[in-house]
Amino acid sequence: PYLRHHPEAESRFLREARITGQLQHPGIPPIYEIGRLADQTPYFAMKLIAGRTLAEMIRDRQSLPSSVRVLSLFEQICQTVAYAHNQKTIHRDLKPSNIMVGEFGEVQVMDWGIAK
Repeated sequence: PYLRHHPEAESRFLREARITGQLQHPGIPPIYEIGRLADQTPYFAMKLIAGRTLAEMIRDRQSLPSSVRVLSLFEQICQTVAYAHNQKTIHRDLKPSNIMVGEFGEVQVMDWGIAK
């Protein structure tokens, strides 16, 4: 709330939505809508992502899959980032807490807020 109607914060927020929305890849959550509420607060709607972060999985080593599965997760992350690079976008904050892993091993690279 303290950043509501703060021009720089709003600009960064909407920039993240636009960048994420332009990246059409299975490893990047789709953006469905960008807009403003009646009070002019900006918002964006995206796919609801269920799962755990890679950081949580690393902390709770019992839930970390076998080494073969870890390599599969890593490959999905690399393919997603390679796609973004091909689109001339660099994530700049890639870390385990920004990687979501779904129940069936699907990977989503999250938080494109400081991408360039």
